[in-house]
Amino acid sequence: MAVITLNVLKVNQPIGLMYVAKIQGKELCKLAQADIRKLYNNEDYIGIQRELDPERVKNIKKYIATSDASFPNSIILNLDSDHIVEEGEDYIIIERDEKVFSIIDGQHRLSGFENSNIPFEVIVTIFVDLDDEKQAVLFKTINSEQKKVNPSFKYDLESYSTVKTPEKMVRELVLAFAIDEKSPWYERIKMSGKKDNLSTRGIISQKAFADPIIKYIYDENDRYELRDELKKYKDKNHMEDVFEVQNVFAKKKYDSSKYILWQFYASDKEELLYKILLNYFCALSNILEDDWEFRYQSVLLKTTGYNALMKLFSDVYIMLYDNKNFTFDKFMEVLEPLRKLSGKITAAEYGASGASSTNRLYKDLYNLITK
Repeated sequence: MAVITLNVLKVNQPIGLMYVAKIQGKELCKLAQADIRKLYNNEDYIGIQRELDPERVKNIKKYIATSDASFPNSIILNLDSDHIVEEGEDYIIIERDEKVFSIIDGQHRLSGFENSNIPFEVIVTIFVDLDDEKQAVLFKTINSEQKKVNPSFKYDLESYSTVKTPEKMVRELVLAFAIDEKSPWYERIKMSGKKDNLSTRGIISQKAFADPIIKYIYDENDRYELRDELKKYKDKNHMEDVFEVQNVFAKKKYDSSKYILWQFYASDKEELLYKILLNYFCALSNILEDDWEFRYQSVLLKTTGYNALMKLFSDVYIMLYDNKNFTFDKFMEVLEPLRKLSGKITAAEYGASGASSTNRLYKDLYNLITK
């Protein structure tokens, strides 16, 4: 009989005894299975885990291949005592049978190691003969009781990156819009996700402002690959700082009609991009002054309106691209027809939030400038 020996640390808590150990992720993947929720007799759902999200698993696979990947939190498992061959004070010997463990939490992380040859140890917490009720309580507590990190704070953390990721560049752009007194967004962006001394008139969060810009730069599914390539290039060349996206990612081709801002990131022209966006927003704030000043309870500066303005930006940018004329005066000329909507961009007219509200407003904006 094939067995596996794990060096363990025994931990006693109110729920009972557990073992803490480490094991190669690719090996554990062969020994564990998730207790997926499913219909039973067309009436009741049984099982603890949710269905796997293939996109999430794909991104985890990319992440574990990066040079600084880490899963510091443990994967939580349940073990049937029938599979225990021998137990000591600091070790446990288990049958090396397929799917000897059932996963209480961590199925997506573990699925990332399927068909992987990457040497990557993971921490595991092993319960023995834990009943379904206790497993369900553990899963619910882990996945619903913890307070989530403010999404805007995630952009702030990019400021610590030693390489300039798209997220780091966009975070700097958003901050510039928030603190530049010439910016129509001055003090209006909630950098921390809530009003503070940088957003006394805060309306839109940093995340809501940054996300549409990121989507014009690159495919976010490439974020781990791009960051890792940049770090490897930096380490290889022993540089204090590096921004060599064209060298590092020369093979990466993006559809320029979709990722219209990739070239600014790839060529490190952040200041030029800021100037173009600033001219665009300054023209809009001039033409739609009533809405910009939040009269009539306009939704223009909220996420609904901002998303519509950023959808429109792509159209206007492409219109002006051939002549490379992105001046304030040119934006004023192109956007002037929008004056007909000044003071009318309200929740009553377009809805307070949601994709349908954004799309209705965008269509009206687009139709006005293309008549």
